Amino acid sequence: MRYLTLIFLVLTNLAHAECYIVGEFEGYASRDNNDFAFESDGMSGQEFMIETSVAGSRVSPNDMKCISGGFRAVLCMADIPGRSSVESWSVYPEDGVAILVKSRNGIGPMNGGMLMRGRILRECENS
Repeated sequence: MRYLTLIFLVLTNLAHAECYIVGEFEGYASRDNNDFAFESDGMSGQEFMIETSVAGSRVSPNDMKCISGGFRAVLCMADIPGRSSVESWSVYPEDGVAILVKSRNGIGPMNGGMLMRGRILRECENS
């Protein structure tokens, strides 16, 4: 009976979806158009919805395919012939923080990567 209870608790935790609105990202980027030197970067005024769920993780707005990356993490990928873009989004509600790591290739001067730290602005209304 103990094992059945443990399995139930694990499965309900895995199925639990969390949803957050995040924004105010600041961090660093390294792009081809600047010889891949690190420079300060940010995304002000743009908000994203991050939904973490084993059944259907997503980031919006975003036109990439997203999957669960594990606990409170979402991985998004675009596979267009001759190009690639990979994003990793993680949320830390206890600290009010969201992290974005992005890598792009095949996009010319925008090739490179970025690491951004943002704020969790609020929970989604229907979470």
